[in-house]
Amino acid sequence: VGYWLLQGERTKLSIGPAAGIQYTEYTTEVGWHFVLGAYQDFQCSLLESFRIRQSAYFFQDPWNTASHAVRTHLEVSQKLSRIVSLGLAWDYAFEGEVGGNISQNQQRLGLNLGLDF
Repeated sequence: VGYWLLQGERTKLSIGPAAGIQYTEYTTEVGWHFVLGAYQDFQCSLLESFRIRQSAYFFQDPWNTASHAVRTHLEVSQKLSRIVSLGLAWDYAFEGEVGGNISQNQQRLGLNLGLDF
């Protein structure tokens, strides 16, 4: 469920609430947790074959305000042919569980090869 703030031919921007289940594995707390939050997704096709996509998510355990997660994703991709695309992606994630004095940061850089059928 979300809301399109912008839905053009080459540019799209949406936001919305989020609800789901997340598995966490901390020294003080292991298992599945119900989470609430919000997401944002932006996509822009600068040229017909060149695209930028960015997204951000915030999740909160409603029964434990110290337990939360923030994730963001940025990807630049180039379509090489009708079916092949090449992309460079960066992911950042922060998870906090203050009750156990634990926080975790993760960053990933990836090269993606995509096939469109």
